Amino acid sequence: MLYELLVGEPPFTGATSHAVISKALTEDLNPPSQYRKSVPRHVDAVAAKALEKLPADRFGSTGEMARALGDESFRHGRGEEDVVSKALSKALRGWKIGTLMTGAVAITSIWLLFSGVLSRSDDPPPTSRQQLNLPRAGFSYPWPGVLAVAPDGSSMIYDDSVATGEGYSQFYLKPRDAPQGTPIPGTVNGWIPVYSHDSRWIAYGVDSILMKRPVEGGAPITVAEDAAPQLGGVAWMEDGSILYARRSGVLARVREGGEESPEALADFSPQRITFLHSLPGDRGVLVSLCSWPGCETATVAVYSMQADTAWVVAENGVRAWYVPTGHLVYVDKAGVVLAVPFDLDRLEVGVGVEPLFEGVRVFASAGRAEMVVGRDGTVVYVERP
Repeated sequence: MLYELLVGEPPFTGATSHAVISKALTEDLNPPSQYRKSVPRHVDAVAAKALEKLPADRFGSTGEMARALGDESFRHGRGEEDVVSKALSKALRGWKIGTLMTGAVAITSIWLLFSGVLSRSDDPPPTSRQQLNLPRAGFSYPWPGVLAVAPDGSSMIYDDSVATGEGYSQFYLKPRDAPQGTPIPGTVNGWIPVYSHDSRWIAYGVDSILMKRPVEGGAPITVAEDAAPQLGGVAWMEDGSILYARRSGVLARVREGGEESPEALADFSPQRITFLHSLPGDRGVLVSLCSWPGCETATVAVYSMQADTAWVVAENGVRAWYVPTGHLVYVDKAGVVLAVPFDLDRLEVGVGVEPLFEGVRVFASAGRAEMVVGRDGTVVYVERP
C-alpha cells in the first residue's frame, strides 16, 4: 500500500497472479525514489524492508514500521544483518529438505539433502548428503522421480527404468541409511504409492488395480479394481481405510479389511483427481484437481469427512500437504512452493500466501509435481532442469 501510494502502481506487476509472484521471487525491488526523486532515503528503506522476500526480514508490526517512517536515520539493505538462518518463512520451521538433482534429459543420480535450515531449533541438526546411483542410466518413462516418503522418514520410494523389458518403470524402496534402493516386486508400471501411517505398508496402483503390500515384503493384496490409472491419487487414513480416485473423477473409499465394497464419497467430475493427502485425525483429505483433458487449470480442494462436502482452498495448486505448523503447503504450475495458514478444525485457509522456494519440476499438462512431504518434516523434490 505504501509503495503504491508513493509510486502510483504496485511494486511488481504482471498479466497473471503467477507472473506477479515470479517477479516478487526473482526480481529486485526498484526504490520509490527511482520514480519520484522527492521520496526521502529513509522512506526508500522502509519500503525495502516492508517488501522483503522473507517474512523474518520484514517489520514485526505496523507500529515498528510507523516508527521507522518517522526516523530519518532509518536505513535498510546491504550491510544489515543477514537473517538467512531464520529463512524461507516461519511457516516451515522444523522441515528438512532433500533435493533430487536432474540432468538435461534424464536423472542419472539422486542427491538427498536432509537439512536443518528450516529447523525450529536455534541449533539445527547437521546436514547429511547421499548420492544414489540409479540402477540404469536414466528413465525411459516420461514422469520419473520420487513418489513417496515414509511418515517417519525411514524410507522413500522412487521409480526408475525396468531392466527386464517387462514395462517402462518400477518402484524402488530406499531405506534412509541405505546407499541405494532395491526393486519392489510386483510394481512394474505402478503409480502414486502411499505409505500407511505406521510406515509398515504401502498402497499403489498398477493399471486400474489398487493394491497394498508390506514394506518389508509379502504378497500384494488387491484393494480395488476401478482406480484411475496414472493420474489418480491415493490416501491412507488413520483408521486404516484407503481413499482413491476413480477414472471418472470420483473420490472413493475402501474400509480396512476390505469386506465391504468400495463406496463413493464425492464426485469431482468433469475434473480429474491427481493427488490426495489425508489430514490429521481423519478430518478430511486434500484433493488436487485438474481440468480434463490437458489440465489447463489446477486447484486444490478439501473434502470434509464430517460435512461430506468439498470446497476449493487453493487456486493454481498442483499438489498440496498439511504440515504441523498449521499451514497448507502447495506447489503451483510453475514449480513455486507456497504456504498459507490453514485452520485444521474449520478446514479453511487463512490470510497471507507466502512463497517459500521455487524450482520444483512440474508436468503441468498431467497435473504432476515432483515433490513429496513426509509427516516427520522431510521434504524431497526433483529440481527443475
